[in-house]
Amino acid sequence: MTEAEVFQLFGLVVTAAGAGLVAAPAFYRRMVDDVAQMPAIIYLSGVARIVVGYLLVRYFSYWGFDWRLALTILGWLALVVGGLTLVFPDRFVGLAMRMWRSGRSVRAYGAVAVVMGVLLLIVGFWVIPV
Repeated sequence: MTEAEVFQLFGLVVTAAGAGLVAAPAFYRRMVDDVAQMPAIIYLSGVARIVVGYLLVRYFSYWGFDWRLALTILGWLALVVGGLTLVFPDRFVGLAMRMWRSGRSVRAYGAVAVVMGVLLLIVGFWVIPV
């Protein structure tokens, strides 16, 4: 998988998820409430973040000043958040619950995600040569 394809994949997922947050905030608030009651899902989300973070850091680590640096930063963030999720699951759930309290905040997170997703798509499809 190339850097461009990673940007494309993340762009598609982040844009779709953000659009869902904007279009159906009540659904996502219910989902977060449900996940907060499922320790296995919290554990698996931490493991998944560590796996994705490791793969990004291992195969796309770049410390120069171009678009590839974003993959390195995303990888390290995923590793750190995944590790913190496994070490401090109750704090992770508490933080997530505070973030999702109001419908406006869910929509705001969604709007930010859509913008970020579109930027990732632009980089993946038009900025980085395949």
